[in-house]
Amino acid sequence: MKPEDGTALLAIGLGKAVVDGEQVFRFCPRWPKARNQSLPEMLDSSQRFFYAVDLRKNDISLLEGEKATLVRLEVGETEGNELLDACFSTFDPTHQTKRPGRSFPGPRIVDFAAILEYNRPPLAEALRTVLSIMSHAFSTPVEMEFALDLTEEEVGAPTLSLLQVKPLVHDTREHRIDPDTISPEGILLYTTQAMGNGTIEDIHDIIYISPERFDRTKTEVMAAEIAAFNKALKAQNRRYLLIGPGRWGSSDRFLGVPVDWNAISHVRAIVEVGLPDFVIEPSLGSHFFHNITSLNIGYFTVNPADAAHFLDLRYLAALPKEKSGSFAHLCRTDCPLLVRMDGIRGLAVIEKPKG
Repeated sequence: MKPEDGTALLAIGLGKAVVDGEQVFRFCPRWPKARNQSLPEMLDSSQRFFYAVDLRKNDISLLEGEKATLVRLEVGETEGNELLDACFSTFDPTHQTKRPGRSFPGPRIVDFAAILEYNRPPLAEALRTVLSIMSHAFSTPVEMEFALDLTEEEVGAPTLSLLQVKPLVHDTREHRIDPDTISPEGILLYTTQAMGNGTIEDIHDIIYISPERFDRTKTEVMAAEIAAFNKALKAQNRRYLLIGPGRWGSSDRFLGVPVDWNAISHVRAIVEVGLPDFVIEPSLGSHFFHNITSLNIGYFTVNPADAAHFLDLRYLAALPKEKSGSFAHLCRTDCPLLVRMDGIRGLAVIEKPKG
């Protein structure tokens, strides 16, 4: 697989499950049959819930926001819907394998087997074609949102609808990092799980939540503190580095701080820190990441289980505090941090201020 081959995320139901970074199915349109997970991993990561329009509601209050008309259901509630059988496989524990469809009992896996492995309908081929056309038209890589309607009544075949196309603006200049030259003494952070490319040399401000203050039940309070700091820094046109445990922008407030984009709109680089008893995968919400990639905002994950990863928490704790909330701190350095990102190999290093 190559970066230009693209990655597609599929979910039963409405696309909110994909946008919010929930458990959905991921595949490469160039290699739709390739799998990089074992069967136990597929069972564990399979889609559990889906979103649908709630037709039982007669009185709708738009003050409830985007969820006003939606209902979140377990995928098991689609059992008996033959149209959606193409989206499932069934685990066969006797032979330790999976079989397409739901015509026999066993744990279900949402893997779109009939669609991707048997080309019925040829979704992967269609996505490759549309992706090629759109990338050529925009003269840059693109992100597409689409919907597949499996019903055939109107046109005699399933319908693929293109909902939205967004250009992925990117920095084509290569910046290489040699891990052998990295010394912990002069750096704040080093990670092998990074998005972004190039260098950032204008960060003087750091907003962070220290691991000892992190409380999964108080993440909404943390989000409000971050939003207040962001508003103040935005008024001063000061970009900042954001560091904290768990997943930033999570729709599940127990997985991290549930900030929306407006609450961190002036951020220049983001760090998600895992804890020994709280390791989460990086977020994959598409709208969140469109902002990150198009603005070349650094996005880094520090995993305590990975010996190569490093974050100097003692240095952060020793920095003078400009402002502090119950959980978050705002610090400011006299000289700027240097953020270096190797977009080819997914490496990033943040050097401490010189002087």
